[in-house]
Amino acid sequence: MTSYSMVVTVMLAVVLLAARDTFAVEHKVGGALGWNYPPNQGAEYFANWAAQNAFHVGDSLSFEYIAGTHNVVQVDRSDYDACTVTRPMQLYNANKVIVNLPRPGTYYYICGIKGHCDYGMKVALTVT
Repeated sequence: MTSYSMVVTVMLAVVLLAARDTFAVEHKVGGALGWNYPPNQGAEYFANWAAQNAFHVGDSLSFEYIAGTHNVVQVDRSDYDACTVTRPMQLYNANKVIVNLPRPGTYYYICGIKGHCDYGMKVALTVT
C-alpha cells in the first residue's frame, strides 16, 4: 500500500469514528405510547419496541410520562425478571428522563411503582 493510500485510509477511519458520535440517536421508549401502560400486549409491547430498534454506544433513551404516575428504575437482570426493586442502580422520577447509553451491554428498566412492572412496564435492550 502506498503512503498516499495509507493516509487516505487512516483519514477515512478517523472521519467514520467521529461521525458515529455525531449520529447518536435519542430513542423515545415505547414510541408514540411513551412510558405508559401498554395496550393489551403486556410485557410484549416494550419487548417488541426494543426489538424494532438498534441501540448503539452514545445513543440515549427518552422515558416520557406524567410525573407522579410512573417512574424509571434501572435494575439488574434478576430484579427485571422478578419485577422487584431490591438493588436499584438508578431511580428517576421526572416526567421526561433522558438516560445515556455509554457502553455496550444489556440494560434493564422497570417502572418501580407497585404492580406497574407486572402489568408490562419493563424493557430490556442491548447496546452494541
